[in-house]
Amino acid sequence: MRILVVDDDPLTTTLLKKVLELSYYVVDVAHDGEEGSYLARTNEYDVVILDNRLPQKQGSEVCREIRASGKTMPIIVYSVVSDTDIKTALLDTCADDYLTKP
Repeated sequence: MRILVVDDDPLTTTLLKKVLELSYYVVDVAHDGEEGSYLARTNEYDVVILDNRLPQKQGSEVCREIRASGKTMPIIVYSVVSDTDIKTALLDTCADDYLTKP
């Protein structure tokens, strides 16, 4: 299984990558929305784990671009923002799940 993690926090991406690789997943990492959108649209991933607050492009924009390109892999958005309206908008338009960071 191939996973794309899109997050600008080096600690988060390092930890997620290590934990997922220990479970034998292949993990690619992008550190901003522009790179994450490009990788998700031009490669085949089984799932995308996407932070909503990113430099260059917000996660919501990346999510919409991935869907607009015809990709159907699950997208899990996670963020420190727990606003119900933001969660609902993302789930209605492009995300398959939304998790709030502790």
